[in-house]
Amino acid sequence: MKKIVWCVLVVITEIILLAGCGKSDTGSKGRGDSVKGDPNVITWVYQFYPELSEENQKEINRILREKGVEYEIQFIVPRDDKGVPIVGKDYSEWIREYEEKNGPLDIITSNLWSLGGGEVSFVKNRMIPLNSYLEAEDGKCLKAAYNEDEWKQCSIEGKVYVIPMPVNLLSMPPVLDSAVYITVNDSYSEYFESFDGTYASLRAIYKTIDNNNLHIIFPGIPPETRVLCGLMGLSCLGEGPLPIQGVENGVVDIIKNGSLRSLVAALYDDFKSGGLIIGDWFTEVQQERILAYIHMGKEFPREGFVDYVLAPDIYSMNLRSKYGINVDSDKKEQAFRVLALCYSDIDLLCLLCQGVDKELILKRKELLGSNPGSKWAGIHVKLDEKQIESLDSFDRAVRSLIADMKSLKDYDETGRAIYEINPEYDLNEEWKKFIEETGDFSTLCESVNGQIREWPQQ
Repeated sequence: MKKIVWCVLVVITEIILLAGCGKSDTGSKGRGDSVKGDPNVITWVYQFYPELSEENQKEINRILREKGVEYEIQFIVPRDDKGVPIVGKDYSEWIREYEEKNGPLDIITSNLWSLGGGEVSFVKNRMIPLNSYLEAEDGKCLKAAYNEDEWKQCSIEGKVYVIPMPVNLLSMPPVLDSAVYITVNDSYSEYFESFDGTYASLRAIYKTIDNNNLHIIFPGIPPETRVLCGLMGLSCLGEGPLPIQGVENGVVDIIKNGSLRSLVAALYDDFKSGGLIIGDWFTEVQQERILAYIHMGKEFPREGFVDYVLAPDIYSMNLRSKYGINVDSDKKEQAFRVLALCYSDIDLLCLLCQGVDKELILKRKELLGSNPGSKWAGIHVKLDEKQIESLDSFDRAVRSLIADMKSLKDYDETGRAIYEINPEYDLNEEWKKFIEETGDFSTLCESVNGQIREWPQQ
């Protein structure tokens, strides 16, 4: 699979899972061991991550029977003969081969794809629109469980093809969206009355308070590029880190306008002074010594803290790793009822998303309701191979620019590396390397803005 930019964690997860792949029932069924055309079975092609235990599969079937579902749900994970998860273009071929041997599948995953890898075409050709189902009686609870922007994110040209995911399971712990937040100690909330959501504004507040015992917690070096964009008050378009301004009409060239360099300089100065510390490097910080946490994704606010959104999730089209109904299924209505129950019932959701805090799912709409609606919800831009490479280069270069701020200091008694801020970090030299590595980011921004201007919602 070529250039997966969506999430490095997915690749790591694959490697971890391979050690145990083929051991579970879902893995073996994924190679086509089902009873062909069983009228009492609904097949559900389930993605390899997060793993769905056999115990949870049985409990899901038990609850569905209690709710009047007369079909046994058979969960299938698409794997090859060696037990390796099948993704992207190979997944399309797997479906074709599976159905030739076993008959039509019912619920399928949209699966993982490389950036620009064809998931839109796959979803349009392989899944049915769900709009009429969502308006029917069985779909009302499901439709109400997610907000309008979440449904737009799962749509193509106004047609809903897949069900929103209630949480981002690739985050640890799971979070509710892709927005960037700052969680502020309530003792200092009066200082944030004029806070504009940027790091420059946060820094000014910190200096006004003038307490060297206070710290701002940063989420790690290097952070997600989305976090850096958020600290400039910018959200990101799509799974690639294209910084977009909510009040302007398009993507912002943060290299050309100097905002990225200014942010990097400020971060390094504050790391050196000790005002800004890395959450990953410290196991425990006393609450009264924390001014704010910077983080990505909506969580339960910590007691004594209040959330501010730095950069809202814009809910651009994201069809990956979600579920819908196979166009070839001969049990479409029954399959939709199963999906509707599983993605609106709290107990079923917690079984599907094992390990997720039940209270987080119960209050997800309330927690997300404090964020503004997105005028960009559902937007999709197409990138050719050269543009994808340019965006990939930009993302790697940004991470490298920040990563070089830390250096190895020592190892503790367990052999774990101990890092410190690199005293020899030279922004002038680092910036030269950064510019060489980013390619023609300005041209990419101009091209994407051309597509944005043609977007119907503008």
